[in-house]
Amino acid sequence: MVWSRKTRDLLADPRCVLHSAITAPDVGEPEAKLYGRAIEAPNEIRDGCSAGWWQACPTAATVFSLTIERATCIEWNLEQGQMTVRSWSLRDGLTESSRSYP
Repeated sequence: MVWSRKTRDLLADPRCVLHSAITAPDVGEPEAKLYGRAIEAPNEIRDGCSAGWWQACPTAATVFSLTIERATCIEWNLEQGQMTVRSWSLRDGLTESSRSYP
């Protein structure tokens, strides 16, 4: 939505993080995070998505495209008290590390 604070924030500074939802503490669900930059999508991308909700009211939406710079997945082994972090970036490729917690 063109009037939203999120839209204004991304237009001013495109850095963003998308984080998966966690339904409850200490349930062991994996967590995913995508780090990147959201820039306003050019018209050919915006108009090329015929199923986009914004097509019905094009002046009401600012459409962004997200360039992923880094991705992280954190997995929890509750029985062993182990946390495994897998990360990917263009610079470092895929890395993995584990540690005990808490």
